[in-house]
Amino acid sequence: MEKEISAALQSVLFAGVKEDEIRSMLKCLSAKKKKYKKGEFILLYGDSIRSIGLLVSGIVNVIKEDYWGNSNIVAAILPGETFADAYACSPDHTLGVSVVAARDCEVLFLEVDRV
Repeated sequence: MEKEISAALQSVLFAGVKEDEIRSMLKCLSAKKKKYKKGEFILLYGDSIRSIGLLVSGIVNVIKEDYWGNSNIVAAILPGETFADAYACSPDHTLGVSVVAARDCEVLFLEVDRV
């Protein structure tokens, strides 16, 4: 759990929150950690999600595919950064991007319904 706490301390999502408070908040948010191998998709275009991703280790890329199947990296996410937060907070919208592991990584998913 120490890696997760360290990532949360780096995140703007938990700015100003003390370590012991983060531990309680992660439990409350039903935090679940998942591991992904390089090249593995974490989230796919068109998915409906209800969790924010907090990157614990590795690097993930947010990609947008065009009509012809070409992929463009629109963001690189580093440890301590979040992704899919706007989509998770908008239950009527599906993902307009995909998220893929650029390196082996660990992601902590936080349920927005629990906020």
